[in-house]
Amino acid sequence: MKTTKQYLFQTLLILVTVALAAPQWVLAAATPPASNNYTKACTSITNVANIEFSVNGAVQPTGHSGVSSFIVGNKINLVVQSNDAADVTVLPGSTNQPLSFLLSNTGNARQQYMLTYLSQSSGVVSPTSGVADSMDMLNPGVGSINTSTYTTVDVNPDTSITVTINANAPAVPANGAIAVYTLVAETRKAGSGAAESGNNSTGAITDSTGATCSADIVYANTVVSAASIADGLVARDAKASARSAYKTMSAVLSFSKAATTLWDPINGNTSPKAIPGALIRYVVTIANAAGSASATLTTVSDTLGGSMTLDPDLRVAAACGSAPCALTALAAESVVGSGFKASVSGGTRVGTSGGLVNGTPKYFTTASDADGVEFVSPLITLTAATLLPVDAGGGTPYTAGELKAGETLTLTFDVTVN
Repeated sequence: MKTTKQYLFQTLLILVTVALAAPQWVLAAATPPASNNYTKACTSITNVANIEFSVNGAVQPTGHSGVSSFIVGNKINLVVQSNDAADVTVLPGSTNQPLSFLLSNTGNARQQYMLTYLSQSSGVVSPTSGVADSMDMLNPGVGSINTSTYTTVDVNPDTSITVTINANAPAVPANGAIAVYTLVAETRKAGSGAAESGNNSTGAITDSTGATCSADIVYANTVVSAASIADGLVARDAKASARSAYKTMSAVLSFSKAATTLWDPINGNTSPKAIPGALIRYVVTIANAAGSASATLTTVSDTLGGSMTLDPDLRVAAACGSAPCALTALAAESVVGSGFKASVSGGTRVGTSGGLVNGTPKYFTTASDADGVEFVSPLITLTAATLLPVDAGGGTPYTAGELKAGETLTLTFDVTVN
């Protein structure tokens, strides 16, 4: 008879850690806008008109209009683009994780930009994956965590800089959860970060050489996306914005404990029943889902209730003659006294440091002897760092206790019903 149930066996501590060597974000730099080739602000343009004429056939001296001049004003424009080609993957508890943006000065004067961020509400979708926002990161900021506003360095016309939103990941996030954020850039005066003069005004301007002048100022940004409008931006406000999103990658561990009756004192091993004196096999399984983050297991424990006694030997459930047969007639699966069996599958462990090898079971004594599986009645304790030590992994190294995505660890032992 075989039954499979989900048991709440004691788990002393399971931590999800960064056990992957891969980068934690995907970065594909945005293409800067093409140069507008605007005449630079503060350029002085002068012009003289000439006239040639004659009187009664006689050529007269060339006439001059006098010098006409004006100063080229500041045509303010800017573009913000996400540098992230996909949702930025972050691991639980990781800190100072960046969303990257490209900020381009598409005007004709030197400018600074004040940066702010917006945390999007639940339901707003990621611009790259289309998956809805379902969580918030911790301590978000612009340029660094916990920074509500940040003013950039001076940016010359037709020049781009990379700016970021940074945040910490929750310690226990849902796997695959999305957090959408918006970066807003507002044009400011070069050199000071002071608010820019109003639209269609006259004010101080800094050219691309650092020289200053007083001239007309026009806010020229006219293209505003639906997302920017939703975030409160309007045409000709000297602002621009873009969205990007975090995606959490956590370990997805499943736990199960299956009980199978191997033998009873009345029926032997022929359709045995779970009655007093019966031999029950337990298989505890810890599986990490494919596509998730690695988990670092530390200690797993199972406390046997007073109605069970640990059998010191794993038994082979082979035929033992006519029923009833004695429990001792069932041969030990390994050497006498090795009552625990552990195995790992789905990975590439090669046993570099004497730990488990992928696909190969290993037996452990039922004594307390620091072999990785200990029994001090009524507590069974599995020490993951001993069973799963640092391992070369056939080219994909393991840290101590690491259970990679797609791997399964099992612990098998027998008990008798009192």
